[in-house]
Amino acid sequence: MAFNENIALSDGWNGRYSVTGDTLRISSEDYNRELSAGGSTGDVGFIVSSENEAKIQGVHICGVSVILGVLEYFR
Repeated sequence: MAFNENIALSDGWNGRYSVTGDTLRISSEDYNRELSAGGSTGDVGFIVSSENEAKIQGVHICGVSVILGVLEYFR
């Protein structure tokens, strides 16, 4: 997930998280690694901060760009 500026990760749940500059990478945990056909997962989230107002610039899942539906952020 690309942001418009460098970020710091405070917390993340139901995934493995790493930050490099302005990029947040999320991968699955062992318990939610596989989904059955038509399956889904939920309650994956994170808290990041930045010096200014960080905005998500793009999301890629397995190399495919994703359009976000609803995104809320707090200052």
